Amino acid sequence: MPSACGKPRIQVGHRIFLHVNGEPIIGPGTHELLVRVEVMGSLHKAAQSMGMAYSKAWRVVQEAEGLLGVRLMNRRIGGTAGGGSVLTEDGRELVTRFRALREEADVELERLRQKYFGDAPFGPDEHRAASSGDSSR
Repeated sequence: MPSACGKPRIQVGHRIFLHVNGEPIIGPGTHELLVRVEVMGSLHKAAQSMGMAYSKAWRVVQEAEGLLGVRLMNRRIGGTAGGGSVLTEDGRELVTRFRALREEADVELERLRQKYFGDAPFGPDEHRAASSGDSSR
């Protein structure tokens, strides 16, 4: 039953990570970094926009590339034309597939939430608590 604000009383949250040999290679943060690199054309600008140190962003990308065995970005060193970064075809494919995985996981988790908790008689519901007169919740 939806709450007064229209959202289900109980919701499911998740964070998906891909691992290689137990080492994380991409999760929500790395995915967002790669998306921003593609949009901004710069690892430095992407990291800055996320409040991340450039050195950390560089390390995250290098570690992922090492574990995957592919280049995710092509980098241009500064100079008169300026530097920048663009995703490789492998980098774009990783971003696309990870986004699709997360979207499908959201749909599947909502189906499972409905199955297991759709009719649950418990959970925070401001409207029900207010109408029952129980202010201890």
